[in-house]
Amino acid sequence: MLNTAIINKVATNIQVILGTELIRLKRRASGALINSLTHTIEQSGEFGLSIKIQGLDYWREVNYGVAAGNIPFTAGKKTGASKSDYINGLMRWIRIKGIASDNDVIKGIAFAIATKQTSKGKGWGLGNPMDKNKLGFIEKTQQKRNIETLKLAEVYQQEIITIMKGKFPSFEITI
Repeated sequence: MLNTAIINKVATNIQVILGTELIRLKRRASGALINSLTHTIEQSGEFGLSIKIQGLDYWREVNYGVAAGNIPFTAGKKTGASKSDYINGLMRWIRIKGIASDNDVIKGIAFAIATKQTSKGKGWGLGNPMDKNKLGFIEKTQQKRNIETLKLAEVYQQEIITIMKGKFPSFEITI
């Protein structure tokens, strides 16, 4: 049986690497994504191992961004809906960031952000203003995550040495 304490430590270190990169990229509004990072370790057979790092579903949008065409908002067009999950999400984000506290101001800012994010032409709205350098926290941590993963190879190597010592008798060659 593999040493799960070391495997847990590696998985936790990978979570720390991802969270630290989110902070470095200034992608921490509420901390909910960082706080949601968890891991599970599954063993299959004597040597099979899978580590799954999981987080809130919106990690994909944080990592890859959202194309203007995929944002569920059309500037200047009333849908008749009493509320929009997209606008409500922007309003929550504005509150978390402390940009404004008055509901009318927050709503106005949310609509202005949505208009700018979905705009495709020239002029006031120039498309999604997201700084593309803030994307890719998964890819930007690949090297550090690989270093942690190599520690698992050491665990496997120790396990194999232990197993082999028990299976083969000692022998001595004298010349």
